[in-house]
Amino acid sequence: MQSISRSSTAVGLSDRKAAPKSYARFSSAMKTLDLDSEWKLGTVVPFLGKCRPFVGYCCQRCTPKSWEFFFHKNMISLGFCNVIKISEGNTRFRGWLVRRLCCFFTVCDWKICADTPSDLQKRIFHSKRVQDIVCQKVPQSKGDAPETSMPVPQWMQRIRSILCQIQSSISPLLLRLSHWVLLKLLNQMFLGVIIHNGQLEMVRRAAEVPDVPVVFLSTHKSQLDRLLLQLLLISQGLGTPRVTCEYKTYPSKCRTLLALLGGVFLPQGVEQARDSEQGVLSRAVLASSPTQTLSLWTSLWTICRAACRGLGCVRVDFAQPFSLQEYVANSLFRQSGSGKCLEELLLPEILGKRCSILDCEKLEQWSPGSKGIIALNTEQEILVYNLGLHTLSAGVSCSAIMAVQIMSALFLHKHKEGVFLSQLMQDFVWLTEEILLRSYDVGFSGQVRDVVLHALFLLRHCISLYHLSLGDVLVVPKKTDEAMTELSQHSTALLPVFIQEAVGVCAANALLVELLPYLGSPEQLRDVVLVQEELHNKTVLLVQLLPRDFLLCQPCQSLYNYCQVAVDKLIQCGLLVAEEMPSDVLVCDTAQKRFTKRLLWKATDDFADSDSDYSDETGNCCFKISQVENCSNFFVFLCSLLSPLLKTLERATVFLWEMESPQSESQYVEKLHCFLARKAKEDSSFECACRTLTTISVHIYKELGVLREAARQGEPILHLSETFRAKENQEKLEKFIQQFIYS
Repeated sequence: MQSISRSSTAVGLSDRKAAPKSYARFSSAMKTLDLDSEWKLGTVVPFLGKCRPFVGYCCQRCTPKSWEFFFHKNMISLGFCNVIKISEGNTRFRGWLVRRLCCFFTVCDWKICADTPSDLQKRIFHSKRVQDIVCQKVPQSKGDAPETSMPVPQWMQRIRSILCQIQSSISPLLLRLSHWVLLKLLNQMFLGVIIHNGQLEMVRRAAEVPDVPVVFLSTHKSQLDRLLLQLLLISQGLGTPRVTCEYKTYPSKCRTLLALLGGVFLPQGVEQARDSEQGVLSRAVLASSPTQTLSLWTSLWTICRAACRGLGCVRVDFAQPFSLQEYVANSLFRQSGSGKCLEELLLPEILGKRCSILDCEKLEQWSPGSKGIIALNTEQEILVYNLGLHTLSAGVSCSAIMAVQIMSALFLHKHKEGVFLSQLMQDFVWLTEEILLRSYDVGFSGQVRDVVLHALFLLRHCISLYHLSLGDVLVVPKKTDEAMTELSQHSTALLPVFIQEAVGVCAANALLVELLPYLGSPEQLRDVVLVQEELHNKTVLLVQLLPRDFLLCQPCQSLYNYCQVAVDKLIQCGLLVAEEMPSDVLVCDTAQKRFTKRLLWKATDDFADSDSDYSDETGNCCFKISQVENCSNFFVFLCSLLSPLLKTLERATVFLWEMESPQSESQYVEKLHCFLARKAKEDSSFECACRTLTTISVHIYKELGVLREAARQGEPILHLSETFRAKENQEKLEKFIQQFIYS
């Protein structure tokens, strides 16, 4: 199973085509700079050391065999290839005419598997889900053997009619023609579509496993991922994926055309209620076919929009494949239902009734009656959710960080009021090195000035340039909704890189906020000593509040261990400095002393006594926040990475007082989003008006017990819980969230 990710930005100026006029303005502005020769000749390397790190490993604990089988150390040095760069060497022919028609000849040579298995109908009929439907139609008489209410030929006829709605035979000629047009469009839109040959070799190894289908899961960074994936698989000889579309969305003639291109349509009746007789067999037949839920028209519309605007280069990354059968076997063995819901863990701490439970895992809650094609029980839902966490973690970790994403993060979280171009170049190099030190990959290289120039060109709609008489250029991000939203979308790619450090510094900030009322001035905070145990406990509170998929915490990793790693990373990167604790130094030790002696991670440890001694020793370690200028700036930058979500939660708390009578979840989300948009216009914090963050905040408040869900036919109804109808408790919740926000 693969996880595919895509990033869109520049690789460098060496591969750049003829530049438009707007690019020339950036170039002329750069040439007027009087920078040191170090910056003129400085280069950005895409990795530290002798070779590029391998990213996107599958979980060694859950899939150890796949971890070894689908990787070889030689894959790292295989280099990159440009998928849309077609030359004479990609064809079997040579000559003057071939060089001009090489794209056409290459597409004609692609192997397209258009045949439908001859025994597909029989396999679907004998599948377990279809047989369950057939057996439900059997008249039960005492002492008689079961027999179907309809003969087998009639069942086969019904299955055949449903299959005709779902798919038809692919037209190789039409598919080749469409991909030839797609190649031409992609060459006009992008400088290149880059893929690592080592990652491609891993996918090829997985595809060569006999009688085992390959399933691709995408992190879905844009609508173009779907078309890019199909083009990659066909051009590399890895198969012809099917594209799923809704049946009612397209007229009959359009459905016929898309079916010839590999379109798969949801049959009529799938969207109806589960107990309706019309849709039962359709869902069973669909569940027995291999399909992927993709939208074709949305992707085509995205191409048309992107063709009018240069998007640099595309980098497609594949995570390490793993066996689903191996994962399921190991997950069922490890799966445990122990844990407590978020309301039991955190709500007493928020209301000040007692300390939260720090040594217990958070139990994920499942929405009752979740909609889908296939009904799943609780155990299966947990398995699917954990599988999603694993694939999400692998997919994000293998995604290369692009120059535009780094530049957007600097504008949004470090230089929101503007920055000189010379300083921006230095910060770009600094942040790139921090990313590489965390074993993440970057998708660019070359001279610093060239990479920065190209990134600014791609962000030209979000920034303003002011040429100064001093010989420098002032770069100021625009404070418009469109500009801030685009910068926010790009900058989110850096959050997974620094997520644990960001959680740690927000927890440290919360400890400092608790102590601030007892100090004479904020300047005294630099002398405060943090106790490691208290810092760890505060980190646990924040980690319990945030969802696992946001934290990228794998299901096989305990939250306690996740927090330990977060604190350790702060020490490793120099943000926390070890400090001896004299008697006259303020110690930030304000939390109540209640902590379970037997911690979760010791439950299966044979050396409990020695570990307890070690825990007591390390828990009493003391640290100070580093006062070095670079560390102080890094501290603020990390706090700012989590600010959009934390501010959204804070404002969602204010919105609770405006909540009217019970309403559907979609209505509540829409009203909350409008409220956040109004708040964002007041202080230009448009990154907090994101619909995704709005949905996350509603999910958190449902788990926390702030919002209650009442089941009804159709969409569930949300209403405010009895506890938080009191203004006092709403203020306590707001104060709890505010402590983690740097101001």
